[in-house]
Amino acid sequence: MSKKFPGGRISGIRRCKRLLQVIMFLVLSGFAYSAEAGTSLSYAIDRHDSVLKIFVYRGGLLKAFGHDHLISTTMINGGLLYTMPLSPAAAFKLTVPLDGLVVDDPEQRKAAGGRFSAPVPDKDRSGTRRNMLGNRVLDAAHYPDINISGHWLAGSPSQATVAVTLGLRDKLAKYSVPVAIRVQNDRLMVTGTLHMNQTELGITPFSILGGALQVADGIDVSFSLAFVPDAGSEQPRM
Repeated sequence: MSKKFPGGRISGIRRCKRLLQVIMFLVLSGFAYSAEAGTSLSYAIDRHDSVLKIFVYRGGLLKAFGHDHLISTTMINGGLLYTMPLSPAAAFKLTVPLDGLVVDDPEQRKAAGGRFSAPVPDKDRSGTRRNMLGNRVLDAAHYPDINISGHWLAGSPSQATVAVTLGLRDKLAKYSVPVAIRVQNDRLMVTGTLHMNQTELGITPFSILGGALQVADGIDVSFSLAFVPDAGSEQPRM
């Protein structure tokens, strides 16, 4: 007849209690993580710390007589919905008024350096802006804004890829854009670059003298956008 040892039964009870504690910890931890994972925060753009830059290059046989232009603006409206972790629900919608575009701002050119370091005379700046906003290029009289929207595609905050839809004039173009997202206290900083062609948006690059002096089709865009919490803002809709 086998003997029952009280000490063994107590040890078994302790093991069961520990197992239950581990199970409860895992369940509660999973619940907490799920709650955090479902968090989404709404942000509004901070114009004071945001800038969009467009680098436009000269072309043609007489390009030595032209200028490479830097178009910039801080007049950016809109917001961003940020999810944790990142998911396709992380979306943004921005509007850039064309009348806020500045051509060859001296400080921006100085900061860019290189081929943009030399200042551009005021008469050339005003002429370039007039041509840019005219009906042959951006047609600002009929299409006063650039509309930008999109959502997260893949990657981590430090190396993310976002899907961007760019609306300019009556055209839409879609891009996959690499961005970096940094959290600074309660702010989000989103930076990135994009190369595109003007003809993708139905724009014929400006040219004179039968094309001997013209604007190159390819342009580069860089952006540094700051977002601050905005609990009352409407979530971007796709």
